[in-house]
Amino acid sequence: MTPGPRSAHKQPPPACDVHRRGFTLIELLIALVVLAAAASGVMLIFADATAHSADPQIRAQARSLAEAYMDEILLQAYSDPDQPETGNAEAGEARGSYDDVWDYRAIGTEAPHDQFGNAIAPLSDYSVNVAIAGTPGSTPARITVTVDHGNGRVSYSLYSERADY
Repeated sequence: MTPGPRSAHKQPPPACDVHRRGFTLIELLIALVVLAAAASGVMLIFADATAHSADPQIRAQARSLAEAYMDEILLQAYSDPDQPETGNAEAGEARGSYDDVWDYRAIGTEAPHDQFGNAIAPLSDYSVNVAIAGTPGSTPARITVTVDHGNGRVSYSLYSERADY
C-alpha cells in the first residue's frame, strides 16, 4: 500500500472547546440578578429623595408661621392695659382684639390665622400651638409657638420670654 493523500474528512471539534466565547445560561442569570439588585437599590435612594424633596419648603413655611405668631405676641403689652389681668383672654376679646401677652393662652392649637383672626386657607395643612407658661405679674411669660405640618415629618418650635418692663 502506498501512502495516499490524507483523508479529506475533518475531525469534529472536541466537545470542550476552550476557545468558545460568550456566556452560559447560568452566568447570564447571575449577572441579571446582580444588576437587578443594584438597580433596585439605586431606585430606592431616588424614591426616598423624591418623597422628601418638599420638606425644606414646608420647614421654611413652618418657621415663617412660628415667627409671625411670636412677633405678634411679643409686640403686645405684658399685661392688660385696660383692666386687671386675668391670665387669659378677657371676656369679649377675640384674636383681633388681643391686647396683652396673656390673651394668647386662649389660642391653644388652631389652623393658621392672621393677627385679625382671619383663617389663612392656603396654609390649612399646618397647625399652630401657642403655649404660655408663668404667672401674670410675678414671673415672665414663657412663650412657646409650635407649628406642625400635616405630613407628620415637619415640626418647628420657637421659645421666648416676655417680662413686664
